[in-house]
Amino acid sequence: MINTSPVVKPQFYDIFYGKKERIYLDGEWQMKQIPCSHSDYLKTMNDNLSKLFVADNTWTSIIVPNYTDAKTTSLTVLKREFNYAKKGDRRPILTFEGLAWEPHVFINGQKAAVYDNLAPGWNTEYFTTDITAFVKEGKNEIAVVYFNNLRQKRLLASGIYAPVFIDIVEPVYASEMLITPQLPDKISVKCLIENTTGKTVDTNLSAEVNPWKEAGTKTTSSLGKTTLKPGTNQFDFTVKINSPVLWDVDNPFLYSLTLKNNDKTVGMERFGLREFVIKGNEFYLNGRPFYCYGPAAEEGNISRLMYVETFNPQFMNNGNDLLRKYLENMKKANVNSIMRYPVITRAVNALSDEIGILNFHMIAIWRYYDILPDNVKKQILAPGKNPASYSQGFFYEKDDKSTTKICSPDVFNLEGRNLHMANVFAKLGAQIRNNPSVAAILSGNENFRECNQGFDLPVQRAGLYRTAPGVLFAGTHGISRESIDLTGQRVPLVPRQDFVNFAGLACGGGSCDISHFSLYPYTLKKCAEEWVYNGYPQKLPIYADESLFYGTLRTMLRKDLWDLTLKTYSPMLKNGRLDRDGMLKVLCNPDIVKLYNEQNYRTREKMRAELTKNGWWPFRMTLKLVGLQTNFLDKNEIIKAIAERTKRSVEMVRIYDQYMQGVGATTGPVLEYDVEKLVALEQGAIKGLSPIGEAFKQTYAPVFACLDMYEKYSSIVAGETMKLKVFAFNNSSAKLGNPEADITLRDPSGKIIHSQKAVLKLAGVQKAGTAIEIPIDANLATGEYSIELVMSDSNKKLSSNFYKLFVLGKSDAQVKRSSQNRIYVLEGNNAGSNKLFRDFLTERGLEVTYTQTIPELKENDSLIIAPLALNKENASSLGKLADWVKGGGKILVLEQDYYAPMPLLPGYRLIRLSGKSDFIIQIGIDLMIVNKENPAFDKISKRSNWYTLNNQYGEIYNSLIGPLDTNAEAIGADTGAGEGTRAFGALLLNVPLGKGKIIWSQVEAVKAASMKDGVATRYLVNLISQL
Repeated sequence: MINTSPVVKPQFYDIFYGKKERIYLDGEWQMKQIPCSHSDYLKTMNDNLSKLFVADNTWTSIIVPNYTDAKTTSLTVLKREFNYAKKGDRRPILTFEGLAWEPHVFINGQKAAVYDNLAPGWNTEYFTTDITAFVKEGKNEIAVVYFNNLRQKRLLASGIYAPVFIDIVEPVYASEMLITPQLPDKISVKCLIENTTGKTVDTNLSAEVNPWKEAGTKTTSSLGKTTLKPGTNQFDFTVKINSPVLWDVDNPFLYSLTLKNNDKTVGMERFGLREFVIKGNEFYLNGRPFYCYGPAAEEGNISRLMYVETFNPQFMNNGNDLLRKYLENMKKANVNSIMRYPVITRAVNALSDEIGILNFHMIAIWRYYDILPDNVKKQILAPGKNPASYSQGFFYEKDDKSTTKICSPDVFNLEGRNLHMANVFAKLGAQIRNNPSVAAILSGNENFRECNQGFDLPVQRAGLYRTAPGVLFAGTHGISRESIDLTGQRVPLVPRQDFVNFAGLACGGGSCDISHFSLYPYTLKKCAEEWVYNGYPQKLPIYADESLFYGTLRTMLRKDLWDLTLKTYSPMLKNGRLDRDGMLKVLCNPDIVKLYNEQNYRTREKMRAELTKNGWWPFRMTLKLVGLQTNFLDKNEIIKAIAERTKRSVEMVRIYDQYMQGVGATTGPVLEYDVEKLVALEQGAIKGLSPIGEAFKQTYAPVFACLDMYEKYSSIVAGETMKLKVFAFNNSSAKLGNPEADITLRDPSGKIIHSQKAVLKLAGVQKAGTAIEIPIDANLATGEYSIELVMSDSNKKLSSNFYKLFVLGKSDAQVKRSSQNRIYVLEGNNAGSNKLFRDFLTERGLEVTYTQTIPELKENDSLIIAPLALNKENASSLGKLADWVKGGGKILVLEQDYYAPMPLLPGYRLIRLSGKSDFIIQIGIDLMIVNKENPAFDKISKRSNWYTLNNQYGEIYNSLIGPLDTNAEAIGADTGAGEGTRAFGALLLNVPLGKGKIIWSQVEAVKAASMKDGVATRYLVNLISQL
């Protein structure tokens, strides 16, 4: 038994509670299980039918809705009693909103229905049956017999996993009413009317439209007299609504439609007047451009929320009203859209309708099944074919070596397969048709990696549009020019994907992860141009659902993974501080280095499992924790650091919204909640927004303003001028004039030292940019300053924003040397590089001697090897300086492009960062200081000083010094290949050699200093001051 928490209350999940006469069957049921295989399921049921429902000691209690997926398969019986009072000729209609696998329904011992599952676990498994012939006055018993399957990967599918109830209806009733808004003021309705009287009935039909809750205008429309034959009748009609109010995320206004025959209610549905369409490469909501903001699958928090869904399906059916509270808090974080799979319930859609959140539902129709329901298998399998097994859309056979291989395409009945898929999506469409919150259905798996997915999309869309023509359609997690075909081969998609409405990209992993947040401008552009725009007939809108941050938080949110993380990385600490020996033991573990460089997936997983057995947790995402910490291995501080980066990321996404029209986050808590309390449906489980949720609240705000700070300035030198743009956005339905931005610069104490205004020309547009210049007074002292940005319209505050700014005072930008020894600078042949460094030294007033050959050095002289200075010829001469260094000489090496072994340091060499060719630039951000007492970090030792520099894309380094050892004063990670860290190396090396020393830096400080970067300037000043 999975769930033992209190029964879900119908007033929480049923939007028609009190409006429709219903008998609710949620609550305690009795369960019996008989072990059997799938192939023996029907035989087991028939063999035991006479005693299947008999009361004995084999029954246990279970709460419904519930999952009963187990470690072993079985025939499962669920039964309970209910009371029924006959009311004239009215009829009881039994409804299951989620039921699988292959169920048989019995009322008072008689078989009342057998349901054919289309896609167990999804909300396609919605079944209704007229049970008038089987019920009696008073006490009745309902029993459901079904096959209890194993969990299908992420998807739980067995049981009565959604609400079940009995509607009491008139003899003439609507079994389906599908409503399509026609803005601004009409709805068209496709209606199926059941005439159960057994004779022709003359009706006088009318439609009544009322505001659902809010005050508003009532509309009544006479539909005329209609003759209904016995059985099912299709009846289509149109209603013009008086004084219409549109449904919007800003104002989720809802209506009810009641169809009447004279004074008898034929049917009732809820709907909203909403249009969500595509024009060019933009989404439009009710005629205005609309940008989608929100987390992706499972609230952007796969581990925690899926855990809740797994152990308590009542949560997704709004048990104890917690799903509502959850979604309301998401809305407080200014989330306006959610992508999710695999659990989709009618309650999710209904509550989203009321709260004002758009839903993008992902359906991976084949992905989660390793067996098929018998009815599906018969339909899609060619006559005479009997394959050995099935998985992820493919049938498999055994070859002569007893290994599995994919069956040839002739194993499929292709016509039956296509019909099955079309029916799945048609039934899905019927379930979401009247939900204004459901904006789109996405199908398939990331980049169409499973059976025929890319080629199946036209069939699926055609099925969806049979019942839900107004819903957008796309492929899940990617748009690809290729797809796996029916033979298991990856082949070009012909025709191209002109049948999808937009691109749902998995723009995550290494390319858009938190470890490369500064690359957003580049990555967004490349993803759009290379993956979507290139070769396609039109520029599709892009919803980058797997973005912002990826797997870093996953490790912290699962207790088992966090415990392993602590076990793995705690040896790096000694007395609460980073310990060099411990760091070396962890980061230089040769087994882990070997693991990250192993390309074969299966080999890598075996190596990972072996390391985990030995007490390590070598998960690729985990090592990114090392680079994100404020206080090392402090979970709360890591989340705060990620929240800060989330803010930066979203601002850059908004600025570059010409490439992405929606953005989401796959892993990370938007809300603070207690997982176990949420499983138990306790009211105190949801505590409000997390630091990441607060970042969303600010940056997802419909009306918002920001500076392009993160792309241009990490810090500044006093006396310079910051040249920026103020960007203003209006993603709301409100019409704005020309609001103003107040920009205020404050000193470390909070005192205002500069203020100015900017006019934001936002009237009639969604986005506007205004160039500004902020002068930084030359007399400012070194410290952490701040810039506040307040946007207002007609003196009404619309939004506020805040930026930290490190300012380097003029006096701290000068080199202060204890001795006046002679400094030589070894230059290379790159004139541009030479000029940058010469300009820097000249601005510092330093007198140096430039040379392109190794000079004759005296005892008190010092040598700086400038960037791009070393080559084979001069490097070979460095070895002769060994005795000079041992005698007290000092060398500062700023070389960043010489990859042969360093002659004076033969054990070290540069490690070039790896990278993914199109989407990862070979740069590194995030410098981690190992020794804050090193003079190189004087006045710049805060973690926040070293997220990025003023270089393009925030670059701090493009090479590492390896191998990493205890001479490292600062380290960096190679996170450029895919989603994982491949290697760690030094960014600052301090190697004592006799009485002298060699300092080797890989920080791109000279380039950044030319961009007036205060941290880079101080870093170079500190290094040179040691000579």
